[in-house]
Amino acid sequence: MLELGDLGLLNRDAPQALSWWTNAWEAGDDLAAYRLADLHQVLGDTEKASLHFRRAVEAGVPGAANDYAMFLIGQGDDDAGHRQLLRAAEEGDAAAMYNLAYLAAERGDLTENERWSRASAEAGHPGGAFSLGLLAYEGDDLEAAETWYRKAAGAQHSDAMFNLGNLLRERGDLDGAEYWYGRAAAAGVAEAAENLVLLRRTR
Repeated sequence: MLELGDLGLLNRDAPQALSWWTNAWEAGDDLAAYRLADLHQVLGDTEKASLHFRRAVEAGVPGAANDYAMFLIGQGDDDAGHRQLLRAAEEGDAAAMYNLAYLAAERGDLTENERWSRASAEAGHPGGAFSLGLLAYEGDDLEAAETWYRKAAGAQHSDAMFNLGNLLRERGDLDGAEYWYGRAAAAGVAEAAENLVLLRRTR
């Protein structure tokens, strides 16, 4: 039933997805509640989205707590969303850690940004590693910036690939810059493709 719902969504048939996921959830599939929450959110039914998010969180579905927190923040309930993120982060959710870092950066709180970026990076989130690279670069610690960019780029973070290309070009490693510009361009970063063409012309 869950897979039939997935197939319905793949075919852009929202009623089919809702029907099968509802059947799956009623049959005891907790992951179906998570799917229903996401779909109701897309369809604009925030009441049902909230209901199913809570059910998925209570069932311990991976990722549900983080997404529910961001849903709450999107609905303007920042305090509840932040508390939910903290709970998820304390339980080891790397995405929640990264979102805490992102929200701290938006507030201009560099201490919290670095704290949660580091926590998320150590938990394996490439966005956290990329954020640490940005912080290191802004602090003129180019070696640390390169280390973190490489870690994120190795996890397929396209912006990290691009920034690593820029950093290596600045440091005179044109072969390395060309390689990472190529990787970033292949990942869809348009500016990386432009920089790659310019680099090859100047060489």
